[in-house]
Amino acid sequence: MEMNKTMDDSLNECLERVVFRGESMEAVLKSYPEQAAELEPLLKTALMVKKAASISPRAEFRAKARYEFHQALAPG
Repeated sequence: MEMNKTMDDSLNECLERVVFRGESMEAVLKSYPEQAAELEPLLKTALMVKKAASISPRAEFRAKARYEFHQALAPG
């Protein structure tokens, strides 16, 4: 690793390894010991966002919401 690597570069590399390649956060942080304290909360947040983005409503909920939406738009 270059000695003058910026925090942005380090974060981008860590995100690539953790979020897209599936490497463990612990293993990735060992590669950046001088920046680990700053990188860890950012990586945790990225993993939480990835997990939250993968949540989708059940088909029954979507059908009910669609029905209620159309009922609300109906004249009368």
